[in-house]
Amino acid sequence: MCPCIATFPHLNKWNKDHKADGLEIVGVTTYYENLGFDKAAKKLSKLDTPMTADEEHTMLADFASAYQLKHQLMTLPKADYRKVGESYAVRGIPQAVLVDRKGNVRMVRVGSGKANADALEEMIGTLLKEKAE
Repeated sequence: MCPCIATFPHLNKWNKDHKADGLEIVGVTTYYENLGFDKAAKKLSKLDTPMTADEEHTMLADFASAYQLKHQLMTLPKADYRKVGESYAVRGIPQAVLVDRKGNVRMVRVGSGKANADALEEMIGTLLKEKAE
């Protein structure tokens, strides 16, 4: 299983449990142009011909639906995706960046393991409590 997909249960839970408290989850991707998605098998596959941006948005909507993703998804052109990656020092995928209400990066985790999920969940709780203080 793709490491990104392994994070989806956590993202779905956090979105469900904390969206009303102010948590905003944004999944960022780029236009790959050559990836299709088989809804029935829930699998990505390489395409022989590139997709248009509209076709890719439809594919991404199908992907999000198949994995019951309710959080915001953002698709960036490759140049912008690279800039965001540089700005947030992306070292691998999935990478989670927790940003507080003032715009400060408070935690960065790379990978989908339990230790990362637990650390992120703890920091989410800390950040949400800061709202009340």
